[in-house]
Amino acid sequence: MTTVFLVSTSGTSYTIPAGVTTLTSVQAIGGGSGGNAGRSGGGGEWRKITNLSVTAGNAYSYAVGKGGTGSTNNPTQSGGDSYFKNTSTLLAKGSKYRYSNYSLGGSGGTGAAGNYNGGNGCTAGGTGIPGGGGGAGGPEGAGGNGSSASYGNGVGGAGDTGSTPAGAGKMGSRGGATQPGQQGGAGSSFGSSKGAGGGGGGGSYHSGFYNGGNGGLYGGGGGGNFYHPSTAGSGAKGIIVLNFTSGPGPTAKNATLMMMGVG
Repeated sequence: MTTVFLVSTSGTSYTIPAGVTTLTSVQAIGGGSGGNAGRSGGGGEWRKITNLSVTAGNAYSYAVGKGGTGSTNNPTQSGGDSYFKNTSTLLAKGSKYRYSNYSLGGSGGTGAAGNYNGGNGCTAGGTGIPGGGGGAGGPEGAGGNGSSASYGNGVGGAGDTGSTPAGAGKMGSRGGATQPGQQGGAGSSFGSSKGAGGGGGGGSYHSGFYNGGNGGLYGGGGGGNFYHPSTAGSGAKGIIVLNFTSGPGPTAKNATLMMMGVG
């Protein structure tokens, strides 16, 4: 079995290798949204299809969802959607930003063989302390929701909560500490250190302003910040994973590839 990872957000099409007539499975995670002042981003959705008939030598459209950029105290960006072939075949939704509220985890895509939603972000704790971002959904479970704390920055939600190990969101520094939130952990449920990422931790607020942590690869939401001049964390981009019985060799246009066992 050959595994191909499509991770470039500038990619547009993938050319099916010679001898390949069926993609055994195609999985996708949408992009995580960025955080903003007191509110954190959500994680991207995971979707899967199986036994997709393809034609060797043909180029199939795809898009990898971008991660939303975190902001200071202005509206942040939603995560982008990931799809393969078209949005009615396989679509994993990115997390959606909501004005004056936390971002919702990605949900509502297409792909009947598997579906776990991304985790929600959260609002600030009792004293306006930033919350952690939501984790991405993955093959073994939904993304964990971000959390907040009254006297310390919030913790990012784990990605793919049923997997071992999960792409866990690392905890941001707690009350009294003067540190930024940490980046969410990278997932590994797809192999080769790739999987559903955790949400970033919220930035600390104590005698200063500290940035929120970025979401973990792939699809983790960004942690919140307290206020300007600090910046909330950005969401992580999505991913598409193809599995098929190998032909003579893959080719691709505008794609970043990694084959299991090769590098």
